[in-house]
Parts: sequence; structure tokens; C-alpha cells
Amino acid sequence: MTRTPSARPARAPASTTAPTRHPWRRAGYVAPGVLVALGVAFAACEFVEWPFLRHPLETKLAQILGRPVVFGDSFGVRLLGSIRAHTDSMSIGPAPANGPTLVDDAGKPRDFMHASSVKLALGYRTLYAQWKGAGKPIAFKLLDVDGLELNLKRNADGHANWQFGTASPATSASSPQLPTFERLNLRNGVVRLVDEPLQIAADARVTTREGSAEAATAAIADSTPGLQVDGKGTYRNAPLVIRLRSSGLLPLAASDADTVAVPMWLDVHAGKTSIRVDGTATDLLHFGGMDASFVASGPSLAAVGDALGVTLPTTARFATHGRLKKHGDVWDASVAAMDIGSSRLDGDFRFDTGPAVPVLTGRLGGARLALADLGPAFGAAPPDAPASASNAKPGKVIPDRTFDIPSLKAMNADVGVRLAVLDLGTTMLEPLQPLEGNITLQDGMLNLKQLLARTSAGEVRGDIGLDSRPATPKWTADLRWSGIQLDRFIKTRDAAVRKDASGSKPDVGYISGALGGNAQLKGEGNSSAKLLASLDGTARLWVRDGTVSHILVEAAGIDVAQALGVFIKGDDKLPMQCALAQFDLVNGKVMPEVFVIDTRDTTMLIDGDLSLATESLDLRMTAHPHDFSPLALRTPVKVVGPFDDPHIRPEARPLVKRAGAAVALSLLNPLAALLALVDFKEEERDVCTAAVARVDGAAKAGAKTGQAESPPLPASSPKAKFAPPRRGA
Repeated sequence: MTRTPSARPARAPASTTAPTRHPWRRAGYVAPGVLVALGVAFAACEFVEWPFLRHPLETKLAQILGRPVVFGDSFGVRLLGSIRAHTDSMSIGPAPANGPTLVDDAGKPRDFMHASSVKLALGYRTLYAQWKGAGKPIAFKLLDVDGLELNLKRNADGHANWQFGTASPATSASSPQLPTFERLNLRNGVVRLVDEPLQIAADARVTTREGSAEAATAAIADSTPGLQVDGKGTYRNAPLVIRLRSSGLLPLAASDADTVAVPMWLDVHAGKTSIRVDGTATDLLHFGGMDASFVASGPSLAAVGDALGVTLPTTARFATHGRLKKHGDVWDASVAAMDIGSSRLDGDFRFDTGPAVPVLTGRLGGARLALADLGPAFGAAPPDAPASASNAKPGKVIPDRTFDIPSLKAMNADVGVRLAVLDLGTTMLEPLQPLEGNITLQDGMLNLKQLLARTSAGEVRGDIGLDSRPATPKWTADLRWSGIQLDRFIKTRDAAVRKDASGSKPDVGYISGALGGNAQLKGEGNSSAKLLASLDGTARLWVRDGTVSHILVEAAGIDVAQALGVFIKGDDKLPMQCALAQFDLVNGKVMPEVFVIDTRDTTMLIDGDLSLATESLDLRMTAHPHDFSPLALRTPVKVVGPFDDPHIRPEARPLVKRAGAAVALSLLNPLAALLALVDFKEEERDVCTAAVARVDGAAKAGAKTGQAESPPLPASSPKAKFAPPRRGA
């Protein structure tokens, strides 16, 4: 019997589909593999030194620096952390078209840099700064070369070929900046520099050789290991010689504060100017960490200031010594002594080059400053110069040499001044002692503030300012003086003074009393001549409790008889009932609005004007007698002519009248002619009250003898033009 299989339930077929995996999980295995592969590839390229990056790196550096960059055939670079390259040669091309470029003898532009057997290291931060145009010189971590040629050029407008990318032009008064190095090894280098703002053209040979610790204490000679620089050229068309030597360990140009300081000396001769520096430094190319003594001399401080990027005045010949220190961007100078002409100065100064505009601070002191030694700063010839060296135009006496205004924008300053003596340049006047003040320079604004000078029991106070920012610089002065005893201040003595009770002649001057006054002036110009020719303002002066020489008064009035009598019996002093003046200045013309000297004997009035623009005088002095004189040639006296050749002469018209009268009387009797020369006593009139009322501050100062002090007239008070009563000529 055939057995048939029994019926069974049907089974579902088994599934053969694999479990589903998400794509991101697969990527999780692939990404590490790719990174590992890239890391291995990068390490391999670092190992073989990326030879295929030569041309791309040249292109990228050329874009950053804005000029061609070419490496030699033997080339290798590593990029981890910084760019470290080596090549048998490297060049950075000249500046772009119309940029500052040096040319060779054939007129072909020279490369900015060319080097052979080069090892260099550059940080990415430095490259980024160059690309952004920060204006700083390129900074190398390492530069090791057998031969290096640097060609540096700065145009008069401040654009320099050591500025790359979009850097702004350097300030025309700033010093040129060389590339910086953390480590520099240079077997044979040549640096050519043409700096038009500083008027420097020089070539220098530069070599470095590794030294030893023992060499650091050895005397420096040409064979001593270290840095050696020998340069020659011109500075302001005068011969220039530069020598720099160091001994000891490298690195020679490091910014590390812990770097060992090595001995060094620097010797610079530029024309008649010489500078010698002896000491130590950690960064010899930039004098970092320097501590050294210095000795300098030359025809003017301005030439040294230009080379250092410091605004210093034009002066007479100088010689100075002291100590220099530098930490980072800050220079400290302790000037033990500075002789400028006959001046004897000293000081302590700090110059910070870190800010965008460098800052000078410190103090200036000294035993004596002669005003004549500062004359060159205002255009005058140095005191030791021949007379033919005048900076005034022919036939003029006021200097017209242009001031160095642009240098006032090269830095800011805040310097305190305390001088024991300011010599006014003449033995006829007592010097100011002491002189104190504060010199500030901020954004082209130069100010002498809190000026205080004492002399002859009195003092001078005020402020003087210069704004160099406008195309035509503007000047202001606000000065006040008081209590200056004229018999001490003016040293000229009258030898014909009457004997006193003891029978001896006192040492008395021609004028005495307490001088006071003030001046508010403003002007504009870039030379002394232009400034004085534009002056506007008011000046006032008065003398309190004063006396004046009797013989001087009679001589001014051309009173022959009385002058002769005073001369025979001896001069005496006439008390001045008032002596005061007020001058208005308009476009350099000085006009006496009031000028009165009143005594019991005579009243003297002065009018007319003098012009600082044309350098000419036209003044007239009139004497009005208060007493009888049998023999007088009373006539106004005029002072006329140019400053360099003025003339003093009596006014002819009154003399002609007297002469005519004398001739007519002589026809009657020869002796009657003398009657024309008789001056009869005139009624004395009070001119002082009107004069004192006209001059602001004179009443309060007691300018009228015997007058009680009263407040000055309000500024708004109407005042008539001063006009004393007319008297006979």
C-alpha cells in the first residue's frame, strides 16, 4: 500500500535580505582613514620638503609682498608651525612701477633683496601683517646666508621699498627701518640705502661670525667674532662714515629679553658731526637692550635729531656726553652735559617709538642758556658764523630762513624746563634767572606753557604757541611782566652822576623804577621775517616810581644851555610823574597809541610807527619844557630809515623858524638874535591822567606817581584816542 505524505501547513520562505546600515556610519570609518592618509601625505611632504610647492609659494609670496619672489633650483620648505625654507638662491624683486627703486650703473632696477645659500624662517603672523599692510618691516625668525644684498630706497614723499603690500608711507622725518631678525648669520652682506627725507646715500658691508663666551669680555677688534658693519656715503651732501663692531655670542639680533648682552661700539661721522657709542646690546641691528655711554659733537643738534627721528632745534655748535639705554621701543637718555655755543645744559629724556607718533618726555636743565645759541632755530646764523652768513635778505636784518615745520609732526613731546640763567645776549641787560616752563608738542601744536622768568626783583610770565597744522603756521604769545627794577635790569651807568653826601658818585643808571606791562600778539608765517611782518595785537608797558637822567631829558629836548649846565655840575635824576606806552600792531606795523614820559622838567611824547614788514623806522619824539632856558633849539627829533642803517635827526621846520627869527632880530641888534633861542616856561599840564586812563592796567599798577591805585577801566569802556594838549614846539 502506497503511503502518501500527510498534509502539512505551508512554511514562509526564509528572508535573505541583509540588515540595513546608515550612510553616516560608513563615513565614520572612511573619514579617519582619509585624515590618516592626509597626515601621512603631509608628513611625507614635510620629509621631502615639498619640492612641488616652489612655484606656488613664489606666486603666493609675490601676491603678499606685491613684487616678484624667485627661489633657486635647489629648494626645500617645511610648513608646520612656520615657513622654513632653504634654497641655493632667493630674490625679492624691486618695488612695483613708479615705486621707490634703486638702479645699477646701467639704469636697471635692482632687486630689493638677493641672497645665496639661504636658510630662512618666517612666521605666519608676519606674513599676515605684511599682507594687511601694517607698515612694519618684515620679521625673520632666521636668516642664514652666505651672501646677501639689500637695496633700500625711500622717496621724499615717505614711500619706501621696505614697505610691502598696502602699507602707508612712512613719516618723512622718521628713521628707515631694516628687516628684523631673531637670528642672523651672514657671511658676506651688502646694504645700499638711499633715504631722500634724511638726505642719506650710503653703502655698507655687513658680516656676522659666531663668537664665544670668552669673546664677550675681550676687546673688540676687526678680527673679533661678532657683527661688523662698515658703511660709507653722504649725509646732506657731507661725507658719511659708519662703523659698528660687536663681540660675543649670537644671536646678534634677538628680541628675547633673556638673551646675553654682547659688547659693541658704534662710530658715526657725518660731515662735522660725530657720534660714538660704547656699551652692550642684545639686538645689534636695532640696539635692543642697549646700555651704553655716548659722546657726540657737531655744528647743530637738528642734524642729530633728523638721523634719530627726534625733533631737535637748529642750534650753534654743540658737544655732549651721557648714557643711553633702550628697552623694547623705549630709549632713555641721561645727558650729563651738553655745551651749545656758550650754553651749559643737561637733562634726562625718554623717547618711546612704540606709538604711531613717537613721544618724547623728560626734563631740560642747566646752568646757563645763551639766547644767541638758539638763534639758528629762528633763522639766525650761528654765533660763530661770519657776518656774510646772515640768513636775512639783502638790506634786511630779520632772518628769512624757512623753519623746519614738518618735523613738528614727527613726534609728540612733554618736557619740563628749568634753567638757572637765560643770557639775553648783551652785557647791557641783566639775564633772566631762573627760567622755568613746560614744552609740549601734540599733533603739530607746539607750546611753551607756564613760562616763568625772574630778573631784577621782577618776573615775566606767559605762554607762547605755534600751530603747524595749517598751510601757513600760526603763532600766539601772551606775556606779562611786573616789578622789574630798571636800574638793575639795564646795566648802562651814567658816569656824570652828582656826588652824594659822602663825596662819592653812586652807581646809578640812566633810568630807574619798576617796569610792568603785557603783550598779546598773534601772527603767521614759516620764517621769522614772515611771522614778524604779520604780527597783530597790543603791547603795553609802564614804569612805577621811576626816575630818568636829567642830562638825557635835556639832550632829548636839544636844550643846549641846561644840558651844558647839568653836565658841568653833574647829572641828577628827575622823578617821573608817569612813564607809559601802549602799542598797536597791525600787519607788522607797530604804532605808539600812547607813549609819554613826564617829569617836572619836561614832558616827552613819541609818535609815528615802525614796520617789521618793511624793516623801517619813522618815529618822532617831541619835548615840551616846564622851565625857562636861555639857549634851546627845541625841535622834534626823528628816527627814520631802515633797521640796518637808521638815522637820528632834528626836524628841520621848527629850526628854520627859529633861524629866521634870529636873522630878523640880528638886523636890529646882533645880541637880539639870541632871543629866538629862548624857551620860556610853559604852564605845566596833567598829561599823565589821560595817558594812564588810556592804557589798560596802568592805573592799577600805580603808573602815575602819587596816584592811588584804582581798578582798570572795563574792556567795554569807550576810550578816545590819546591826545595830550598841544604845547609850543
